[in-house]
Amino acid sequence: MPDPDEVLQHLLKQESLTPEEAKQGLVSCFLVTNRRFVERRLGPRPPAEIDAATQKLIDSVLERHLSGKRVTLVDLKQVRQVLIEQCSFESEPDLLAMHVQMLDDLFARVKLGAD
Repeated sequence: MPDPDEVLQHLLKQESLTPEEAKQGLVSCFLVTNRRFVERRLGPRPPAEIDAATQKLIDSVLERHLSGKRVTLVDLKQVRQVLIEQCSFESEPDLLAMHVQMLDDLFARVKLGAD
């Protein structure tokens, strides 16, 4: 599995993204942010340990909101909100603000008419 931080940085350098690429960015962004969140709370942990639990949550939310559908920007924004609430990032406002900004940057790159 590619490193989520590298995937995220790659996608943030693209001029335009498909909704599917934005979904990949959303997943990577949540993995990266949750690593930082857990580290602040519990100290250093192996990334694979943190990512496994985070990926399970992400997969569950994606299944519930995107299963069998063509991915749209509207859906991705809904998934983002559900995941933010479930991850409790609001307890770390600076981390939440950085996370939301990265996702806003990603979503702004989704091609018009693609959603």
